[in-house]
Amino acid sequence: MFDGRSLGDDQRLIDEWRDVIEKRAAQSRELEARLAQLSGTARSPDGLVAVTVGPAGDLAALELGEGIRRRAAAVTAREIVSTLRAAHVALVAAVTVVADETVGAGTATGRAIISAYVEGLGPPAGSSGAPGGGASLGARGTAAVPSASAPRDSAAVEQSRDSRSGRD
Repeated sequence: MFDGRSLGDDQRLIDEWRDVIEKRAAQSRELEARLAQLSGTARSPDGLVAVTVGPAGDLAALELGEGIRRRAAAVTAREIVSTLRAAHVALVAAVTVVADETVGAGTATGRAIISAYVEGLGPPAGSSGAPGGGASLGARGTAAVPSASAPRDSAAVEQSRDSRSGRD
């Protein structure tokens, strides 16, 4: 038009912008759908505590092995909190993979998504108040938490979410 470009050039530029916008919208929809399906799982090294968190970091499952009964309640509580933090670390790792595969973890959108999860889930395992010194990530969004625990007991029971049920 007035800057030396033809109307056809302007139309091609508009078409390119529309294509970019449509591609980014599709990536965002895929990111949203995949994030909604994520979870993070962690298991204590002795296998007595397993925690799974849902896509928002909320507790989805807690499994306690029978050997947990030989521990003091305070030790069990610390192990659950530590393993929960490790499950959050596993969730952030899964979020990072999904962000990278959809919008790119290094893009502004990818960094914002990952940062929102990190900030929303609190300090990572191994930081202030997390016993055991941290988590190590494994495959498929799982983490193992170092701790000093009772001997391994492979029998696991699902812990009731209602502590008033009378079952230990």
